[in-house]
This record gives sequence, structure tokens and C-alpha cells, in this order.
Amino acid sequence: MKRDLESHEIFDKVREMSSKDHSESDAFVCCILAHGSENAVYGIDRKEIQIRDVINLFKGTHCKSLAGKPKLFFVQACQGDDDHIMVRSQRDYVADGIKYVPNEADMLLALSTMPGYYSYRNEILGSWFIQSFAKHFAENYKNTHLLDILTLVSCDVSERGQMPLVISTLRKHLYF
Repeated sequence: MKRDLESHEIFDKVREMSSKDHSESDAFVCCILAHGSENAVYGIDRKEIQIRDVINLFKGTHCKSLAGKPKLFFVQACQGDDDHIMVRSQRDYVADGIKYVPNEADMLLALSTMPGYYSYRNEILGSWFIQSFAKHFAENYKNTHLLDILTLVSCDVSERGQMPLVISTLRKHLYF
């Protein structure tokens, strides 16, 4: 864990992690909690790092030891300045053997909010997204796959007025 890094330091740390040998690892997890703007996060110097530039470092062509393994990115950062608008719902839903994989396979990006929108946090308890993820992960990780946990998080956070975004190219259910 690193705190209060400038943008180049964040990117250097991520690049360092992508260049390691992950042959003995089952997956890779990266969490970034920062200020941000649409599709980017800031270092303490307020300079942007594009989220796609971080993810690109872990594609199979750049990080061969993670090819075919889950690469998970959790980003708690604003993606804009707009407030989420709440609308009335009309209906309430309750809710190997392969030698080669696509370069973008087995990645997951979980953003605390949709592009263009603000990401809320309680000054004492922290971000709504991270609070909810920690709660639902602790309660469910043993018997629920990650995308179902993130669906619970999306439901929970949306009830507070913020809509997370999960983008996945995972090819299998992921359990911890």
C-alpha cells in the first residue's frame, strides 16, 4: 500500500507490478483510491493518469505471466462533476485447456461511479463504494463469485444515489 503519490509515482509503481513475474500467482488485484475525472485518476500533483494506461500494462502482451489469469482493478475516484439523478423505477428486480486467450481477456474494472459523475464518500467512514464492497466481500466471498458480489455492491450503492460501473472480460466465475 502506498499513500499520497504523485501521478508519475503511481504509474511507476503500477508499471513495476506489471513487470514482476506472476507465474506463482492465481490473480492480480489493483486498488486505486484517488481523486479523478472521466476515465482518469489523479496523483497528489493533480496530474491525470488514464485508467486504460494502467490496465494496458497488464494485458497479455505486456505481462505474460498473468495471461489467462484474472486481473482485477478497483478504482474509487470521481469520474466527473455531475450528481447522479434518481428516477422512479417501474419494476424492482431482485436480484482451460486453451493455449491462447485474447489480449484483453480475464480483466475486471470496477469503478465507484459512472463516467461523468461524482463519487461520494463519508469524511469519517470513507467512500460508499469501498464501504459496500468491503461489507459484501466479507459476508459472501466464500460461496459467491465476484460478479455477484459486485452486483450486490451496485444495488447497495445505487440505493444511496450513486451508480458504480463494472466492466468484465472474465471468462470464468471467480471465487476467493
